[in-house]
Amino acid sequence: MGTGDGESGIGEKKVNFLAGLPWVEMVTVAGTIVLALFLFGLTVAVHEFGHFWAARKAGLVVERFAIGFGPKIYGKVADGVEWQVNLLPLGGFVQLPQMSPAEELEGKSAQDFRDLPPAKPGAKIFTALAGPVASLGLGVVCAVAVWVFGVPTNMAYRTTTIGWVEPGTPAARAGILPGDVILAIDHQRPDRWAGRPGAVVESILLGTDREILLELDRDGKEIVTARLLPERDSEMEGLRRLGFEMYPAQTAWVDQVVSGGPAERGGIGKGDAITSLDGKKIWHPAAVKAAVEEGREVLLLGILRPSGEEVEVKIRPEQATNRKDKMIGVVWKSGDIQVTHPTPQEQVGSAAGLVWRTLRALVTPASS
Repeated sequence: MGTGDGESGIGEKKVNFLAGLPWVEMVTVAGTIVLALFLFGLTVAVHEFGHFWAARKAGLVVERFAIGFGPKIYGKVADGVEWQVNLLPLGGFVQLPQMSPAEELEGKSAQDFRDLPPAKPGAKIFTALAGPVASLGLGVVCAVAVWVFGVPTNMAYRTTTIGWVEPGTPAARAGILPGDVILAIDHQRPDRWAGRPGAVVESILLGTDREILLELDRDGKEIVTARLLPERDSEMEGLRRLGFEMYPAQTAWVDQVVSGGPAERGGIGKGDAITSLDGKKIWHPAAVKAAVEEGREVLLLGILRPSGEEVEVKIRPEQATNRKDKMIGVVWKSGDIQVTHPTPQEQVGSAAGLVWRTLRALVTPASS
């Protein structure tokens, strides 16, 4: 291995480089909430439109089509129907005077419909079933769209190799190491890290046995068996954890280098991959973060350049402005993101299996 200009990263002064970017997390959370509300609203609108369409076909009077409950924030009358959006995005309704009234949710009728004939049983059944059928149709359309256009997938989730083990967790106490390949969990062989029933994360979180039996391949030379008692994570609604669920093995690619930070001064650049720490191979960026949090004064990092050149650099972590902890000044690439095309059958099977395992975990006493 060659040696890069790593000594230039050693110094005691504090530097003004971005630390953690909390505003990015806030924007991400806000965007996720907005997207969730939009998708929920779309699902409700399609479901209620199914009821609306069927009611019209059956000759029923439709007084109001509403998305949301509570005070009205927008309304318009068209074709004899009041179309409105309400304040609370918690559902929706189609107000049909000839069917069972629900004035507490839908509001009182503006007109007197007492002279209308009641809906016939066939019309009621047809109208009631049209909503779920419309929802099912939306699901089919979305599944086909995902299949045709694809979905961004973190390819790190296609591995079963452990990238990092949190100190003090059941996995760490059992001697499980980064780089161990999970061959079986409770005698079931996982084929990926997460995203479908039987994957590593789902098998641990939703298992129903009191203990978890792991079979591991270590360096291709040794088969290790470990029986672990999982702990409950208060931040994950009490779900089971062993201490490596968040860390599938992945290359520590540097996506951004903070200007003026220790990493830039030490010779680390965008696109570099950190492959080792103090001469030992690393399997996840968390290994570098942990070394910084341990308070190490100097990190000896092995670097693989985009050109294929391998170098070693020395980096001294420094305290960033407005933060108490130290950093080296890099932003990690979130993984190898590729577009995959799961078939509708795979999507349905994965969702159904996940629902089944979740329900099973909820009703199984041993999993509590």
